[in-house]
Amino acid sequence: MKLDFYYTLNKIKSYLKQVTDVLLVVVAVALLLGVLFGPDAPFVGAVYSNLVSVLDTICLLYTSPSPRDVEE
Repeated sequence: MKLDFYYTLNKIKSYLKQVTDVLLVVVAVALLLGVLFGPDAPFVGAVYSNLVSVLDTICLLYTSPSPRDVEE
């Protein structure tokens, strides 16, 4: 029983790793095409625009002062 659980868990981990590897390549290609063709390209532009907005949000959160740093 215990062996079946670990076998199943390892199969699931292997499957998720394969899916992640494929999706990573798809996102990398979409970003490259987004840089080449711009944000107006179908699908590619959406991926590119979404990543840019996520990076803008992260940069804004990183560079904005925290409430405890702001003097009243």
